[in-house]
Amino acid sequence: MPAKSKAQQRLFGIALAVKRGEMKRSEVDKDILDIVDNMSEKDIEDFAKTKHKSLKEHIKESLY
Repeated sequence: MPAKSKAQQRLFGIALAVKRGEMKRSEVDKDILDIVDNMSEKDIEDFAKTKHKSLKEHIKESLY
């Protein structure tokens, strides 16, 4: 599944680095640790590898 914004792509890039041991778990927020603990490396990588050329910086959350 591709990322929907540049911010989401960066978030999953950090999560991927933690999952691979390139960053320490103590250096990141609890939200990122939730991603790391609940998703497979492949799923995280799918979000992180999204090309960001056509993505917006942020997308407002929908309340629908």
